[in-house]
Amino acid sequence: MGELGATKCVNNLAVFPTFEKGYAALKQFLIYACTDQLRSYKSTMTLLDFYKVYAPSADKNNPLNYATAVAKDLGVSIDAKISSLYSPGPVAPIDIHIENQLDSKWAKYYLGDVKTSGFNTYGCHLFCWAYIYSVKMGKQISPADVDQIFMDKGVYSGDLIDSAKAAKALGVEWLGREYDINKAPGWYPTIKEVDFSIKDGKQQHFVIREYKNGRKIIKDPYQGVERPINYYEEKVNAPNWEGGKFSYRLVKIK
Repeated sequence: MGELGATKCVNNLAVFPTFEKGYAALKQFLIYACTDQLRSYKSTMTLLDFYKVYAPSADKNNPLNYATAVAKDLGVSIDAKISSLYSPGPVAPIDIHIENQLDSKWAKYYLGDVKTSGFNTYGCHLFCWAYIYSVKMGKQISPADVDQIFMDKGVYSGDLIDSAKAAKALGVEWLGREYDINKAPGWYPTIKEVDFSIKDGKQQHFVIREYKNGRKIIKDPYQGVERPINYYEEKVNAPNWEGGKFSYRLVKIK
């Protein structure tokens, strides 16, 4: 597990410097197992076969109990092939949602040290990063916590978030911006910059580009709702991003 960030081995167990790095390594290990990238695991293994190797009875484990519990959580059989349990790109657990920046609970929060830019009015970009980080960590993480991480790591310039620094601070990958609507990233979730334009003139806004139940959607910090993937293109009559502030912000969970 050294290539995944482990610093040592104690009693045959890999030790990681932080919970976050250990959790990320476990996710990557499972991907490797499901895609034939580990010597001891094959993608054709059933869930039970996997646990017979991962948690063998010789080490005083009960592979059947493990497999049964996980199968129940996933809604599959213990005979399901592990390859069928993996799909490219992280999928947000059902309890992870985009926070509503208009919620009154954020009324007294400000971006970084700038006391004129509140979460309620300028927090959309931060809220998108909080969603990305929540998916990475597998649990709901508050935008206020991500705001603190960004302050600690020097991500802000005034109230503006430096995307490259934000990605580094959260341990995800930053691949730049794409301005061609036809060159959408092939993974989910990621961040999308859109033209809001509720008021006169062009107004920048950020949403999450996500895939759910076989369809592309956006998760919108404005009101904390899901919308059709092209909601803002239609709103400002820019089906091909003509004259608007649109781009794909290419952030990728490792």
